[in-house]
Amino acid sequence: MILENILHHRKVLRIAREYPTLLFIIAITIIFFGNRNEGIIIFLAFLTSEVLNKIFKTLCRKIMKNKTFPILGKGTRPPVALFELPQDGKMYKTSISSYGMPSGHSQLAGLFSTYIILRTYYNTALSLPNKLFIYGLMIFIAFYVMYSRVKEYWHTIQQTIIGWSIGVGLGYFTYNIYKKYK
Repeated sequence: MILENILHHRKVLRIAREYPTLLFIIAITIIFFGNRNEGIIIFLAFLTSEVLNKIFKTLCRKIMKNKTFPILGKGTRPPVALFELPQDGKMYKTSISSYGMPSGHSQLAGLFSTYIILRTYYNTALSLPNKLFIYGLMIFIAFYVMYSRVKEYWHTIQQTIIGWSIGVGLGYFTYNIYKKYK
């Protein structure tokens, strides 16, 4: 019950909403204070993910329109989303006009989590307990971002799963680029 209250708290949900911004900050920080090549590769992967997401949304809008498909569900966003104004801290509902298939937040979460999991898996300097902790943390973050997108009515479950799946593929591709240029 306490964990449920924490995970549903609007300030915790806001962290998931700002996840893409946090990832870009991490990539830029790595460029300047870590492995420059890795930071550039991650930054370019995030930019590529954003561009691909816009392309996928445009294609899905043309193909799916307002229809519902078996397994895929609807391409349009749910009719109402929640947001908070920082001035008063109150939650408001809004209608959304942009297209929802696939979820860009889930796509970035899948990309980053997959990249970090692969990076951890092949890191021989880390102990098994540390690796398991990182795996668990990355899986939790990815699924929490997906959960928050559905919980706040920005996306359907199908949109988050498809976005995450695309992100996993991009994360695998990004890790292989990193291995080549590290």
